[in-house]
Amino acid sequence: MSKYIVRELEVADYNKGYLNLLKNLTDVGTISEEYFKKQYEYLKNRQDSFVRVIEDKMANKVVATGTIYIEYKFIHQVGKVGHIEDLVVDSDYRNKGLGTMIVENLKLLANANGCYKITLSSPESSEQFFSNRGFKVKEKQMALYYYR
Repeated sequence: MSKYIVRELEVADYNKGYLNLLKNLTDVGTISEEYFKKQYEYLKNRQDSFVRVIEDKMANKVVATGTIYIEYKFIHQVGKVGHIEDLVVDSDYRNKGLGTMIVENLKLLANANGCYKITLSSPESSEQFFSNRGFKVKEKQMALYYYR
């Protein structure tokens, strides 16, 4: 039996360090358990977003996560595009293949949902990681942030 399990996000992950894991990626802020539950229910009820986590079963801790959002298009004969977001592995669990496990799971979800491509943003330092998993550098992304 594997020490790790890839699965959907669960409400109980609030107490298994999910938000602390996201802090390895970016600013999270203060999110109460009640608000976490509301956001969880919202995402769970959508038919176009999938949050996956990897849990270390021995430590009862979420150690990796990634999300894929499915965008419905008019182009490509009303095709669909998967967008990978919020992909992170706990710093203590890196170089164990967990990032690959999450990415491959998200790729399967995109394919099963009929996506014709997947996009993601990544720092240059992660370019080789994604290249090794079939992604190619294409164009540049730009962003506009609203600071609230």
